Amino acid sequence: MKQGVLLLAHGAPERIEDVESYLTFVRGGRPASPRIVEEVERRYQAIGGSSPLLAWTRAQAQALERMLAIPVFIGMRNWHPFIRETMDRVRDAGLDRIAAIALAPQFSELSVGLYIKRTEEAAREAGVAAEIVWARSFHDDPLLVEAFAENWSRWLRAKRFSSPRTVCPRRRWGPKGAPGTLTTAKPAPQPLWWLPASG
Repeated sequence: MKQGVLLLAHGAPERIEDVESYLTFVRGGRPASPRIVEEVERRYQAIGGSSPLLAWTRAQAQALERMLAIPVFIGMRNWHPFIRETMDRVRDAGLDRIAAIALAPQFSELSVGLYIKRTEEAAREAGVAAEIVWARSFHDDPLLVEAFAENWSRWLRAKRFSSPRTVCPRRRWGPKGAPGTLTTAKPAPQPLWWLPASG
């Protein structure tokens, strides 16, 4: 059986000049106002003029392809390479089964559900015969949780914080030894290192 993997992500422009077109895709074909385009272009300029999303997704695909020794494809919902473009390559590879993974670990109809819908439509349009098997949700997979914890710990050590409480005082601690919850969104977002330490 010939198998492959399809990684799916939101998509983002790699050049500021493409922001307006990108926003039209994000908005379902409706153009964004000049004010919105200008604001998003300003944000892209602030991060160096390009989103790293496609480069990171390509790097993940290449690493996975080396590890599994099977073809790994990438498709973006709102930018190039669009899911529909990618499905032509999937068809041409003559696969029997493809494992599809939206790179958003939690399922919701408006995120992963939309990737599933767009991918199935594109597969029909492209004449893809392969069975598509979905990783619908993996937010609580122990390996993902462990990877997040390792990266968080590494970041804390690099910033020389002694504990998560120093970084984010809104952490709610459970009983001794029990995992707590970390608040990651606030009405007025601030970089973590700006938050005051708590006692």
